Amino acid sequence: MIGHGAHGGNEAKQHGKVGARRFIQETPGNTGRPRFRPLVGRDGRGRIGGGCGFEHPRTRETMGREPGHRRLYGPDMDTNSTQTQTGRSGDDGTVAVAACADTARDLDRERWLAGALAPRKARDDLAVLLAFNAEVARTRDVVSEAILGRIRLEWWRDTIRTAAAAKSDHTPDDPAVAAVLAHPVAGGLARLLGRGALVPAQLIALVDAREAELDDAGPGDVDDFLARIDATAGALNRAALRILGVDTEPAREASDHAARAYGIAGQMRATAINAARGRVALPHDLLAAHDVPVSALRAGSPPPGLAAVARELAGRARRHLVAARSLHREVPAAALPVLVTVRFARGHLARLAHVDFDLFSNRLEPAPLAAPLAVLGTMLTGRY
Repeated sequence: MIGHGAHGGNEAKQHGKVGARRFIQETPGNTGRPRFRPLVGRDGRGRIGGGCGFEHPRTRETMGREPGHRRLYGPDMDTNSTQTQTGRSGDDGTVAVAACADTARDLDRERWLAGALAPRKARDDLAVLLAFNAEVARTRDVVSEAILGRIRLEWWRDTIRTAAAAKSDHTPDDPAVAAVLAHPVAGGLARLLGRGALVPAQLIALVDAREAELDDAGPGDVDDFLARIDATAGALNRAALRILGVDTEPAREASDHAARAYGIAGQMRATAINAARGRVALPHDLLAAHDVPVSALRAGSPPPGLAAVARELAGRARRHLVAARSLHREVPAAALPVLVTVRFARGHLARLAHVDFDLFSNRLEPAPLAAPLAVLGTMLTGRY
């Protein structure tokens, strides 16, 4: 399955420029709860042409903000603002879930679409997890200095601890705690932690992995490169499996392979974006082996050897795809919302091959229906 800037495919930044269609229910008392529109109708026919995924009622009243209001997540959030106090509206947290689904759709579209394969309650929980992951993953992109990123991530650590201590669907008496839990993601995390659907250590580990990215020079070698993917996309997949109630070794092994394949593909797709920001997230030893200076990438003038680097990394990703798919008979169907990323990764690698492994090509963007069709394929066949 997240996150913007995460090593799981969303490194290409909001690559889903064409999102799933938004369906608005104009009904009195609408609380804004996201409602799933099945990808397959009662007649067995697909609804690709008519949109798919979740229905997101979005009105001023239900979302708690005027159109164009800037969504603030993190230490810069004004918890006294009426726009940001909707996270705990209603004991069932429907507004918080809708806000989290909004964020997941905007910042991690493919994993958000994968939630269509999960039961409704799990979809809500996955939306909270994805929103959290997306917010911590984009820290490096929204701060100008590493110290500001550390402050932002420390806010998230404190929020996780506060949410774990609250463990209640009701607004606590302590105004300071209530202010933190008014944040829609924090309120959602409190519910997940309270039910044991997640444990604080899993979430804090995701924060720690992002802090390590703030001022480093990039992975020194392939092992470091893969370790970063394991700490981000891999850890996210493990957390999603816990939410889905899947606790088998084959499922964990398959999810780890899926995370590596998706993460490798995502980092390659994000190469041009990272280079424009002065970053190189590809393994430096592999770049050196193919005579690709890091300075050339940062300057946006990649030498021909970069295609060879991409081919080698794509080969590694494909091996992880094969390993993940080889376990499909041993993996329960409940794990499909995580493992459908195998289909996403396969599509990204095919697209990369189509442009002859040019990581700076402007044709790396997948077709708008590629991800919905991948989810539909898994839904119809039970295969990833």
